[in-house]
Amino acid sequence: MIRDWCRIIRLWWSKSHTKLWTILNHTRFTLAIGTFMLVFTIVSQFLSHGQGFWPFLVNRWGWDLATVQQGRIYFAWTGLFFATTPVNFYGVLVLLLITVGALEYRHSTRWAALGFFVIGPIASIITLLLLWPISNAGIKYVRVTLFTPDMGASTAVLVCLGILLMNEKGLLRNILLFGILIILAGFVFQNTPYNIDHLDGYLVGIGSGAFLYWWKHKKRTRFIPPTT
Repeated sequence: MIRDWCRIIRLWWSKSHTKLWTILNHTRFTLAIGTFMLVFTIVSQFLSHGQGFWPFLVNRWGWDLATVQQGRIYFAWTGLFFATTPVNFYGVLVLLLITVGALEYRHSTRWAALGFFVIGPIASIITLLLLWPISNAGIKYVRVTLFTPDMGASTAVLVCLGILLMNEKGLLRNILLFGILIILAGFVFQNTPYNIDHLDGYLVGIGSGAFLYWWKHKKRTRFIPPTT
């Protein structure tokens, strides 16, 4: 029985190791981010003996409208590597490996870095600034959203997902694109602080993906010689 399993594993490895190596080689950016986040979290938990670790992260790196008003906008970037709870952290880590990894593999490291490190945090900041005047109108749900410390890469991950889906084709792509949009829009009505930010991040990702698709197509046609 053991020999049979060993033979099956060897056969699978002989057929798959080349493709697996290709995937790993083309997702180095994603793997580097995920490894850093995981190692940092494990080491930090070990040093703090697990006592009050996650509340400390929220108090130290969590950001909301107050931090933006105080000029600490950089918290939108430093908070990418942390989370408010262990469940959120490991869930986002898995999503990061899937979505950012797929974007990097299917398109480029440049697109993955742009979506995760640039467009994602900016989308979160824009969300806060857009909700600010709405909060002044006295809407409690929006005010809770603005002043609940947020952290983690969930919005940046959804930005990358939007960029990825906008540059794919086929029936499955259409189902995922609109299905995820409907789900995120439905979550907004559950009165959970981060759901507005998630929906906005995905919409920004869709818009960014459409722009990048147009830009890539424009550059491609620019170098096509005219026919005579």
